[in-house]
Amino acid sequence: MKKGLIVFAISLFISFYGIGQITLFGDTTNVFKSAPTYTPWRAWGVNAFHAVAYPAAMSGLNNIWYQGYPKTNFFWRNDNSHWMGLDKVGHFTATYRIGQISSNLYSWAGVEFKKAAFIGSIVGFATISSIEIFDGNSSNYGASWGDLGANLLGASFLLYQSTWDDPYAINFKLSTSKSAFIRYNPQQFGGSRPKQIFSDYNGQTYWLSFGMKKIVPLDVIPDWLNIAVGYGADGLIGETKNPQFTEDGAIIPNFDRYRQCYLSLDIELRKIRTRYPFMNAVLKNVGFIKIPFPTLEFSKFGVKPYLYYL
Repeated sequence: MKKGLIVFAISLFISFYGIGQITLFGDTTNVFKSAPTYTPWRAWGVNAFHAVAYPAAMSGLNNIWYQGYPKTNFFWRNDNSHWMGLDKVGHFTATYRIGQISSNLYSWAGVEFKKAAFIGSIVGFATISSIEIFDGNSSNYGASWGDLGANLLGASFLLYQSTWDDPYAINFKLSTSKSAFIRYNPQQFGGSRPKQIFSDYNGQTYWLSFGMKKIVPLDVIPDWLNIAVGYGADGLIGETKNPQFTEDGAIIPNFDRYRQCYLSLDIELRKIRTRYPFMNAVLKNVGFIKIPFPTLEFSKFGVKPYLYYL
């Protein structure tokens, strides 16, 4: 089995290496490298990707998130105090991440870096903000000005970051794990694993990852080594307070609702360069992954160490 996986991995790498050598429409740049100048066929491909990905993502989101909730007339509600702010941090991070992916794609097509970031920030804001249409027509949610504000901050930060000398100096990441609280509110947290990732706030940790060298300017520190500060919460069964009973009438234990802050190390994968354009492209686009490292958790219960934190 292991030998088969190794052979498959080598074959896959050779295949992608071969694809990278293909010349299309007179474009001699390796297909896994960003074009040095605006390249029409790449731009058309990126536009087509956006045109297909957006409705597919919205359809999937509707099936995963909103199935089972009654529809209603569009309405607004103030949810800024819900889920200890994790919902708003999630909106910021999602807008930033979608915008970053879009920006990378347009840079690959040869669009100038700052212009690509501008387009990406618009795509990120428009994509995540359109979720408010679903929320506003769902009886269990409601559209939120706070969500729109968080989206705007995420898009604005991405655009501002494009003006830095080192646009990779700061990154925002998400790590998730399956919490023990899903069974107490299965309508909110349950269902498929993709829904649990986005709806179980107890299992989410959001990270601000930044270069260690920016703080400790020593040559011995590699450019890709980061410090990561995380935020999460635990004991959340309801939006602002926990219910006493489950939908089936079972008693819910009295869980403490509390915030968690984390301090850890991280690796900025986008700063690792290899000889192979395909691997560089992969590393550039998986920068949202928080690498497990020894971590300290700080909460009202004191300090808790982890050998590694997922």
